[in-house]
Amino acid sequence: MMRSLALIPLALAALFDASAPAYAQQAQVLPPGQIDGSGNLMLGPVTLGKRQGTTFTITPDNLQIRGAGSTGEASTLDVRGFGLSSPLSLRTLASDLPLTPRMISPTACSGSGDDTATLQTLAALYRTLGRRVYVPGDMQCRIAATVVFLPPAGSSLVRPAPSITLDKSAKITATAAMTSMFDFGSDASDYSGIIRGGLFEGGTFDAAGLAGIAVRAPFVNHATIRNVRTVDTQVAGVKFGSSTAPQSSYEGFFENITTVRTAPRGAAPAGSSCVLYENTGDSHGLNSVLNGCKIGVNAPSTYDSKFTNVHVWNFDSAGPLDAGFDLAGDNHIVGSQLDGPFSVAYRFRGARNSITSSSVNYGSYGGTDNVANIVQLDAGASVRAVANSWKADATTRIANEVTGNVAGYTAVGNVSLNVVNAAPSTQLSDLTVAGPVNTLKMAGDQNGEFLVTNSRPGVNTLGVVNNDTNGYSAFFGRQKDLAFPYPSAANSQPYEHFAIGFAPNICAGGVCGLNYWESSRFTTTADANYPPPIAAMQMTGGVDPTGGTSLLCTKTNGSATLTCPANSIANGVHVAGRGIPPGATITSGGGSTTLTMSAPSTVSAAEYTNFYTPQFGQYNVWGIGNGQFPYDYNLNFYTWSAGKNYIDLADTGDATRAPFLSLDRVNGRTYAGKSAWRDRLYASAPLNVVDPGTALFHATRIGVNTYKMDWLSGPNRVATLDVNGGRTLRLDYMDGTGRTDFGGPVSFNAFGGASSTNANDKNYLTVLGNLGNAQAASLRFGDGTGWELNFAQATNNGAVPIMTMLDYGPVGFGVTNPDFNTSVDAAKAIRPGTFTVSTLPTGVAGATIYVSNGRKVSEAAGAGTGVPAYFSNGAWRRYSDDTPVAQ
Repeated sequence: MMRSLALIPLALAALFDASAPAYAQQAQVLPPGQIDGSGNLMLGPVTLGKRQGTTFTITPDNLQIRGAGSTGEASTLDVRGFGLSSPLSLRTLASDLPLTPRMISPTACSGSGDDTATLQTLAALYRTLGRRVYVPGDMQCRIAATVVFLPPAGSSLVRPAPSITLDKSAKITATAAMTSMFDFGSDASDYSGIIRGGLFEGGTFDAAGLAGIAVRAPFVNHATIRNVRTVDTQVAGVKFGSSTAPQSSYEGFFENITTVRTAPRGAAPAGSSCVLYENTGDSHGLNSVLNGCKIGVNAPSTYDSKFTNVHVWNFDSAGPLDAGFDLAGDNHIVGSQLDGPFSVAYRFRGARNSITSSSVNYGSYGGTDNVANIVQLDAGASVRAVANSWKADATTRIANEVTGNVAGYTAVGNVSLNVVNAAPSTQLSDLTVAGPVNTLKMAGDQNGEFLVTNSRPGVNTLGVVNNDTNGYSAFFGRQKDLAFPYPSAANSQPYEHFAIGFAPNICAGGVCGLNYWESSRFTTTADANYPPPIAAMQMTGGVDPTGGTSLLCTKTNGSATLTCPANSIANGVHVAGRGIPPGATITSGGGSTTLTMSAPSTVSAAEYTNFYTPQFGQYNVWGIGNGQFPYDYNLNFYTWSAGKNYIDLADTGDATRAPFLSLDRVNGRTYAGKSAWRDRLYASAPLNVVDPGTALFHATRIGVNTYKMDWLSGPNRVATLDVNGGRTLRLDYMDGTGRTDFGGPVSFNAFGGASSTNANDKNYLTVLGNLGNAQAASLRFGDGTGWELNFAQATNNGAVPIMTMLDYGPVGFGVTNPDFNTSVDAAKAIRPGTFTVSTLPTGVAGATIYVSNGRKVSEAAGAGTGVPAYFSNGAWRRYSDDTPVAQ
């Protein structure tokens, strides 16, 4: 077959072997060569090639070129094939290849040695030949000085300088201190180094903590640096512009730049930047991740620049950022992300900047609580922040959303979390309106309600100011009342009206000029026939109007278990009480005495706990008005109607609309109860009277007795009297003796109650504990059957006896009726006193104790585990063998 030498730039050797495999291992003498009738060149059985006209084509089966081979010019050799219509010379093909380090040195960039001279030669050819540069991915170059790529003469925006490309796996490593590793152009005053429309891309530049800048473009006019990864630079990963350039650079673009600081290098150097702009404008950055610097994008004098999808952050090993972005004016940031720690996320030194759809996450890699700021505005600087997210951890909060020139900050639709001083989410300039104003319609939450939200703590959300001095309100609300029966057609549907304001002509206590809250009937004709409306306050939400079920339960701090008396509480019921988190429910154990809550208690106590099933509804708390309308509860101020000057707390849902409580200023009395029952509580003087001989209060019910309490003198006593029965029920002496007299038999009964038919109830004296009937002690006497003393624990299932003493001798513990034949009858085990061998008490014959370290029969000396003992014959003896107790 034909073996092509196309694309192999070499000089053919004069010596070659051409042999068939059958003769490869044998030494033979070839016969003389010949050309047969078909033009084939033959050496015996071996065909070397064929002659066709004036062209001889060699087609060996196996060709080896040995030794130095032939030398000489081969660039004029033609290359055929590849579907070419005409042959190409090797020179032509070579001119299309990029410049690579191996063209300078076959061993270049092998990862050892110094490649500075090789790359500088490559840069010189770049300028003189105007050819593209390419560094393959297997190359690991090491340099000890800056490599400067100057643009070819004549390059312009119309004919840009050729690109410089490094494969993404290619790496350049600095081995000595230098200002920069690669310079793309120069800031020469004669403009010979300006890069116009150029492209530098790819590669990893490891500054190794030695080089100041990885890639620098000192003087550019529309140049791009992209897909570059920089490691451990001292000044900047990428830099555009120079203060010594003949003019400012513009349109220096970075894209897909990654900067890294490795942990062994420690904290980022002071003042270092990931991307640095100097003496530039109209610059742009896109889709980059910047890490390991003190400033992410540092362009303090750059105007009219845009940065999109740039993520700036630091590991805690690199230390906190001084600023994520440090910009001048007319700059715009979109979709950026900044992770802490940092001192300032965004610093602006000029006006008309913007931040849009960006996020700040402080505390992701460490940070200090209540120190960092999101936006810092220098004097005269301004920025509009729209639809951003400012977030921090609860333990490392952000101190301020904006500092410095706060007046230059406009925020619209931002969301803040754990920002101590968050700015209002919408900040507008003053609005001055003259003349009629069109209706403003705004959509709000899911209910179609307009919302005004303030995310900055410590300030009011909405202020309404009325500069009128005649008393008109600063704020009012008005709604049509469709239910009130108005007789006037003109006022058939007047408004209920409320207002809040300040009026100089409202006076109280000799002081005029008071704030007021007004409820009014707003009619078109100011009709005096319509009384003011009742104003009510109501609660809306999930509450239990029945009051729920209350049980004495034991709870433990940190535990979700409730131990309650036998009950019928079901799973899913809500539970409330001190130390129980709001909204807690019973998740298991329903119907038993051991319940499990959905959240643990924060206190340990045995106290009453409420169980309820909430219902969502509206519940009136109170109303203020004239009692004409059926509200549940109505606090009525009768000060406007002739002949009335009192305050009622009334249930106007009742047909009589009678008050529960009425304060009658005219008659000097306080009435309690409902008039339908004729119940009254009144006092002819204040209830806190101090003069003896004054009636405290009367309570009368027609057809029954009159109950009266008086303060009597000589000695001072408080008397409770049954007026109709003509008897004193009780006298409490107020002379310091602490004495209380009862006018008849004393009868307290914890369980019989008022309806009890037990004839012996009157002979019980029952003392209740301070938790209702949870604990009780009773003494029964005088019924002809002896006496007894009971201590009991009350539960939902009745009284549980604790101790009972009967007059016929026995004492019971945990039993209701001790056995007559015993002195002590216990429902549980009886435990005697516990002592050790060294603390044995003085014995009394027949006494029993427990010796905690006494030896059993089988135990060795000093290894006693405890035995019961009795005292007999002058010693405490163990029961097993009657020997004295020993340790």
